[in-house]
Amino acid sequence: MRKRNLLLCMLGCTLMSQAAYQGRVFVDTNRNGQYDKGEKLLKGVCVSDGLHVVKTAADGSFSLPGFERERFIFITTPSGYQTDNKHYIHISDQNRSYDFGVQPLQGYVAPDGSHQYLHIADTEIFNTVNQEDWANEMRDLAANEKVAFMIHTGDICYENGLKNHIKLMNTSNMGCPVFYCLGNHDLVKGKYGEELFESIYGPVYYSFDFGSTHYIVTPMWGGDHAPGFRREDVFRWIEQDLAQQPAGKPIVFFNHDLW
Repeated sequence: MRKRNLLLCMLGCTLMSQAAYQGRVFVDTNRNGQYDKGEKLLKGVCVSDGLHVVKTAADGSFSLPGFERERFIFITTPSGYQTDNKHYIHISDQNRSYDFGVQPLQGYVAPDGSHQYLHIADTEIFNTVNQEDWANEMRDLAANEKVAFMIHTGDICYENGLKNHIKLMNTSNMGCPVFYCLGNHDLVKGKYGEELFESIYGPVYYSFDFGSTHYIVTPMWGGDHAPGFRREDVFRWIEQDLAQQPAGKPIVFFNHDLW
């Protein structure tokens, strides 16, 4: 009896360690940030703990074993949806359930999956003064060119820039999804270089889909301050992310500088 109880206890601990994080991905119809009965549950959405990548089941659910050096659970935003910059949730010791609500996106993607995007970099708004004009011009350009999304690939920059840039340019005020990438001048003083960036923009590596293409955002290996992630972990995550993609699907990498 003791041996059986011990085995059951060990099995329970093993199952818990293999399913450290659970949740679901759903269409947040009323945009209240939580799942409500009757809202559509999404199958086949990739979810990650920063190392492992899994796809949601038919009921929109997922289960991840956990990764000790990652600070987020995040999804690969599927084509046809947006998250209002909420594709990630900070990992908490008190929380083991992570639900992601997405909203339908009426974007500029052709029936064959082709689309355009607007690529921005090195805006360096550390002085935070008189920045509204160019931000408004970017919004107008995105609308005129009918882009599917905007991507900023880093050097936002320094503490002032990081804190203020998101107010100028985000999914809600640009008229299309906006994604951010880490630059060398976005690694600033803190417990680790990307701490402030993460607190505002989320994980420094992640992916998203638009039309026929899979996009992967990657971090800087170094900058003004040392990062807190390891190259090996990023490469292992990329390997798992790519393993979920069908053969022949176009892949685009975004980075502030060449690896």
